[in-house]
Amino acid sequence: MTASRPDLLLFDADGSPCARRVKISLIEKGLRFRTHRVDLAGLEQRHPAYLAVNPNGLVPTLVHNGFSIWESNVITEYLDDAFPEKPLYPATAAERAQAKGWQTTELALAKTFRPLMYSKMLGPMVRLAASLDEVLDHAKQVTDDPAFLDWERKVWRLEVLTEEQERLCAVELTGYLDRLEAGLQGRKYLLGESFTTADISMFPRVRMYRYVNLPISAAMHPNVRRWLDMLERRPSFKRTQSQAERGMDVLMRSGAMKLIQHAARHSKAEQTLWQRFVLSLLRPVLRRVLGYAGRASRRTRGAFPVCQSSPRTAQPAWFPADTRPTGTVDVLGDPEDIGTVTVLAACRALGIAYRLKVVDASLMEQRSARYLATCPSGELPALKDGALVINGVGAIVDHLCVRGGDASLIGGDAELRARIRMWHAFDSGMHKEARPFMYRHALRPRMQTRFADEAEFLAALPAELSAADRGWIRSVWRDDLRIDMGAAGAQAVMTGKLDKLEARLADRRYLADSDKPSFADLALGLRVMRLDRHGFDAREGGRDNIDRWLIELNEHFDLDGLWSSLEAVAA
Repeated sequence: MTASRPDLLLFDADGSPCARRVKISLIEKGLRFRTHRVDLAGLEQRHPAYLAVNPNGLVPTLVHNGFSIWESNVITEYLDDAFPEKPLYPATAAERAQAKGWQTTELALAKTFRPLMYSKMLGPMVRLAASLDEVLDHAKQVTDDPAFLDWERKVWRLEVLTEEQERLCAVELTGYLDRLEAGLQGRKYLLGESFTTADISMFPRVRMYRYVNLPISAAMHPNVRRWLDMLERRPSFKRTQSQAERGMDVLMRSGAMKLIQHAARHSKAEQTLWQRFVLSLLRPVLRRVLGYAGRASRRTRGAFPVCQSSPRTAQPAWFPADTRPTGTVDVLGDPEDIGTVTVLAACRALGIAYRLKVVDASLMEQRSARYLATCPSGELPALKDGALVINGVGAIVDHLCVRGGDASLIGGDAELRARIRMWHAFDSGMHKEARPFMYRHALRPRMQTRFADEAEFLAALPAELSAADRGWIRSVWRDDLRIDMGAAGAQAVMTGKLDKLEARLADRRYLADSDKPSFADLALGLRVMRLDRHGFDAREGGRDNIDRWLIELNEHFDLDGLWSSLEAVAA
């Protein structure tokens, strides 16, 4: 295989916004690639052979000359590192931070979009297509994971969200749309006149708003509507529109999706003869699309590529050698937030002076107007370095390494950098299960210590807090907060991830096969250290490899000293 014709194999899935952004990036960079379609309807992503390639069990995965890379933002950044021609990430630190800030916003948006999509779209479709027994039999052909099977039951029973939770999710998603509208004011693209990975990252998910009954109109969001229409005319965006998207567009335009949603929640006696007739025509179509049309779930055929080796590349061009800023940086975050603690630990490791400016997550201050004006994602932490503001743990640590002139935490070549980013993505994937427990076991006691009753607590919240955020934090106070997979399911998922981590460390010292602990070791190690405090039994069954790894990380980074300093801040 010549250098000009790399072997690029993309594990794709019809309708996946994450896979679509990778395909757009490959096309924009002029790279030729092959695809293997992962049959999501057949649950192929849960098959052990696929999990050996991508332990997160998600799409997409890109294999470059035998080297497997997973998580879409990791893949797109790897493509710019390995193939620097036609870059999609900006070259300057400030613009790169802006681009990664939009990626952080998209990741935050997706956490709200996903349960609403299951509640409003996929749940009703599955319920019309198959019985609960069929759904469970279908799933059991590939996995016996009880948490996954419980999730399948929840989806079919339309128990993912209540009507009030659906409403609050819609409000929150509209808030993200408002921030996108403001971000495009006076700009052609998200970063101005230049088309970048920021546009590629945001577009696929925003385009799907229509599928959860949130159409984007020129009257309410003219900048977003113009931006969407402009990008849809771009050749790479046209080429990557999937059959699933086209089919969903037909369902939405025809009104069939509204009929499916109505039928899922009402008995046949409440349907007209015409509605029953239309549904009888739709059901076999949905059975075929969702994988219930009289066939067994497709098993993975043959061996998947495994992580071997790929050509090493030079140190990324964006890592500048010019004069770097000095002075103290401000870290905006909460001492209980693992991302905040990771950034503080990175500052200490790189010898960068910092001030922690507490943004109290127990009061949802990260969703206050003041914080959102700085960080549109509404996520912790953020870093202020002079006039530059950076949001997202990965983007912040990248910047800190550039600032300190030390790439040891993030890797100096494309393959190592991708390995580190992948295992940070593995850590980020634990956030969905960990976040509600952090609020319940760490932040809720903080609330109850400071406030006498719910009324006093609610009065202390930022006045401009959205209904969605106010509802979420009130549910924390009342200890009835939403956990998508349920408490037992979240515990099972976390246990499974710890088992994967234990296996990963069985024959290696550090996660990314680096000669020193990396950013991924630091972020994931800090999270595991905090699991017990956040209500998870991380030590159940004994995990000797994890214990050995944590001891070494503590010695290397003096994490005990960091925890002690944070306890002093909390006090």
